[in-house]
Amino acid sequence: MRLKSLNIGCSPKNSQIPKLILESLLSTTCQELCLDLITPEIINAIKNRCQNITTLKLRDYFISNDDIITTESSSSSSSSSTSNSLLYNLFHALLLERLTVIISPKNSDYEELNIHARDLPSSCWYLELQCGYSVRKLCELLLSDECVAPIRVLIINYLRLDISHLMIVRDFAMVKGTLKYFGIGGRNDFDKDELDVIKELQYKYNVTVNYNDVGDIMY
Repeated sequence: MRLKSLNIGCSPKNSQIPKLILESLLSTTCQELCLDLITPEIINAIKNRCQNITTLKLRDYFISNDDIITTESSSSSSSSSTSNSLLYNLFHALLLERLTVIISPKNSDYEELNIHARDLPSSCWYLELQCGYSVRKLCELLLSDECVAPIRVLIINYLRLDISHLMIVRDFAMVKGTLKYFGIGGRNDFDKDELDVIKELQYKYNVTVNYNDVGDIMY
């Protein structure tokens, strides 16, 4: 039996369950993985058994290191350092091509995105953000010199998307020169200034823009 996709949802209290699943023979053929828990043991299992995974989805995820359990937006410096290290190790343990981050608007951490530019490997060309983030955070993620990911497809589904976010995407297209497709979810009404930025993306930088778009894009 060849397993292509694996969706693991697990309470942090049962952290050994995803580890055991990922260490099984079924996981060796898996190409798509969805997780809601990240631990050193899970990362090691993925590194050792799941080398075929190229698509990763993180859904309302927890990050746990030994007895430290945090949500994706923990504010303490020690928890933040732990989160950053584990996310980097997870992403770089794979030949990651497609990354989707999903945080429910009902989640208290919806407005935070605890991923840094350096976390994204050079193999990642698809990035989908179904979560909230500040303008500063999006700028650091996409425009930092540490961003080596040649993102060709960017999908943003954020209820509070505004012109500042759109301008960062435009600047990313201008500076990096890799963006080919920009999907917008969460909004379908834009004012004149926002539409001007979108048109600039389309006609100056040759980026295909699709409204109300959330989902997998093959590009």
